[in-house]
Amino acid sequence: MPEHVIVTYPESRMVRVDRSPMSVTNLQFQVSAGTKIFDLGSPTDYAPPFVEVEVRGTNPNAPKTIEFTRRWTVAAAAAPPEAIASRNSDVFHVTLACPDAAKIVGANAVYGDEARAGRTLHEGCGP
Repeated sequence: MPEHVIVTYPESRMVRVDRSPMSVTNLQFQVSAGTKIFDLGSPTDYAPPFVEVEVRGTNPNAPKTIEFTRRWTVAAAAAPPEAIASRNSDVFHVTLACPDAAKIVGANAVYGDEARAGRTLHEGCGP
């Protein structure tokens, strides 16, 4: 059974689901049930850089809402970008635009402070 999602952003942007173009912001669309990674592609001028979330139990009248904001807002600028790392790696990433970061999925992925702990920023991933 399809699940219902709406990804919000202050302007119209492409929405990617699991790194594949799927829809545009601010319009409801359908995905299969399960854990999905949502992002808005390039340029990565939004926050967070991606959202990984379980999508299940939705309907057209109660879609799963995923919110992105412009990265240059005061609140977003004050916080460090979200980080992702592989449990087996000594580097972390701050954008899914990095091909290496985009390959990290499932139980092998760690996020935020845990991703940064003991790791260095992947060259080319800096904000």
